[in-house]
Amino acid sequence: SEVKREVVAHFEVKGTHWKAPWTHQLTFVLNVVFQLASLYYMVALRSPLLAVIHGLLRALMVVRSTHAASHFSFSRSPTVNRWVYRIGTVMIGLWSPTVWDLQHVVAHHIYTNEWPYDSDSAFPLKSIFPNQRRLWFHKYQHIYMWLVYCLTIPFVMLNSLRETVLGHQMLWKISYLLPGAMIESYACTFLCFVYLLCPFYFLPTSVALSLVFLSSVVSSLFFSLQFVVNHEVDGIVGTVEKPDTPGA
Repeated sequence: SEVKREVVAHFEVKGTHWKAPWTHQLTFVLNVVFQLASLYYMVALRSPLLAVIHGLLRALMVVRSTHAASHFSFSRSPTVNRWVYRIGTVMIGLWSPTVWDLQHVVAHHIYTNEWPYDSDSAFPLKSIFPNQRRLWFHKYQHIYMWLVYCLTIPFVMLNSLRETVLGHQMLWKISYLLPGAMIESYACTFLCFVYLLCPFYFLPTSVALSLVFLSSVVSSLFFSLQFVVNHEVDGIVGTVEKPDTPGA
């Protein structure tokens, strides 16, 4: 409540609102239209250039509208936020909304960079904070992490599927508090795979694989490289007292 009061006061002083302006909302609509068009023509023309464009649009969907909607700041309408959030996660081919809520909205923003509460730093693939153990292979992480950065979105999508099936994430238990929430979570996860893998239905496997791979590498690099420089920095570690039995 104290943080919310300070945020409201900040925007009142600036004379602006904490919800996204109409220009941001327009970019979401244009992103959906152009992303679907680029996917269609990427398949129809077997075009690597359109695969690159498709990947860039997916990445922009991650860092702009989907992230904003997950924090209910895309629109003043809760319904619009909800649908933009779900459409965005499917078109990204990344998290299901339930997994993202737990990993980012709850864990990362409350227990920032605190292991094992916040898994955003991708431990044990890499160890970058003093509160994370150093394993023998971490001395090579400056080499192999470039491969991980190139495939961040497929890796995260598979991890999201794993956590949805297992029903927990790190120390957090996934709870579905609204009617139909579990079905919605599985449906979004399924549609993520359908959207990302649909070129395999229309194209030879080798061609589809190369185009999907190119789109995924572009979107993964765009997403992961902007993420690491503003999240994985010294001093950004949560100080909130830890619960004895975390849950959500």
